[in-house]
Amino acid sequence: MEEPDHIDWVALRGAVRVARQNGRACLVEGHTLLSDAGLVDEASSILFLDACPSVCTARRIGRRERSEQERAEIAACNL
Repeated sequence: MEEPDHIDWVALRGAVRVARQNGRACLVEGHTLLSDAGLVDEASSILFLDACPSVCTARRIGRRERSEQERAEIAACNL
């Protein structure tokens, strides 16, 4: 869920391409998106948002269901 291998890059690139070809704006958000050169090539703009470590940790923990142990391990890594 948190690695580039868990993303269907072909489908994502295709959806972005179709949206842009139809004149629609397309916003794609995610922490691993820049790892795919094909998706980057489809982008007309790339926006980086900056957040403090506590916000980043909370967002990572909140991406999916996690055990208490996993939550604690993530929190400890981001101190």
